[in-house]
Amino acid sequence: MYIVATNNDIVALVRIWSRVEKGVCGSGFATKEYENGKGKKHCAAALLNITGENVSNGCARGRIVRDYLNADIEFHEYVKILEQNKFSGFSLVAVEISKDDAKVFHYSNAPKIFSVYSGSQSIGFGNSPTYTPLSKVTEGRYTFDKIVSKDLSNEEMVAALLELLKSDTSHLPDEELQRRSPMAYSGLSSIFVKIKEAGYGTRAHSIILVDSDWNFQFIEHALKQPINIDKPEWNVTNIQSRL
Repeated sequence: MYIVATNNDIVALVRIWSRVEKGVCGSGFATKEYENGKGKKHCAAALLNITGENVSNGCARGRIVRDYLNADIEFHEYVKILEQNKFSGFSLVAVEISKDDAKVFHYSNAPKIFSVYSGSQSIGFGNSPTYTPLSKVTEGRYTFDKIVSKDLSNEEMVAALLELLKSDTSHLPDEELQRRSPMAYSGLSSIFVKIKEAGYGTRAHSIILVDSDWNFQFIEHALKQPINIDKPEWNVTNIQSRL
């Protein structure tokens, strides 16, 4: 089983089990599948910015997830391509699942970190290195664990995860966040971000469910464009298929 939930490029929460049964993926994710000689894999990836790690004249990061998912290569091979370019700080998180395995891959360029996670565990990713997680990532991971440990139906799971992803509770104090963003740390301290005066905030939540029979369900709540900050409207997408 694997479960992932994210808000745009703000926070990603992951839980994997040794047996693949159900998965939840968050916003900013796309998927690919390919034959690797050992059967079919289904892949998903998301990009998280590392706050305060900007470089001048760096390459655009917007294509990183798309290029990975379009490339018929392993994650570690794609990382070698990324390392040939200069980017502002980011973390790339990828999930690969097959009939009998589930792995989470993580690469960060600021600082350089390459990790592979498997087995039963939970992982939280945010806008800082994994060894100095933001308070909202730590607290979000704790709440996430409580949700996914319950015997919930798909509908109940989706509702509980959406409530978590839409949480505007501030998680202060947070010395790491304040150091990285001294002018805006207060507004960035919640899982759901809404900084009205800057026109900045969370734009989408996405969830993917994959059960033991490989039934697939994709749910996304995305802000309707153009965004009305005072009266935001959400477009809801619900797609069901079979992998």
